[in-house]
Amino acid sequence: MEQEVLECLVGDGKHVDEICRELKVPVAGVSAALIKMEIIGAVKNLGGGNYVKTC
Repeated sequence: MEQEVLECLVGDGKHVDEICRELKVPVAGVSAALIKMEIIGAVKNLGGGNYVKTC
């Protein structure tokens, strides 16, 4: 799941709902993947549910 989410985060980043729509997966799975990747520094939470890839 993490790899698919990372591939979705292009440019200025995206809102978690937009990622869910693109991947056609529930928000719980995307949120869990984003939290894991935020902990390791792969993504940054911009606030308001928006995330951007850091690497």
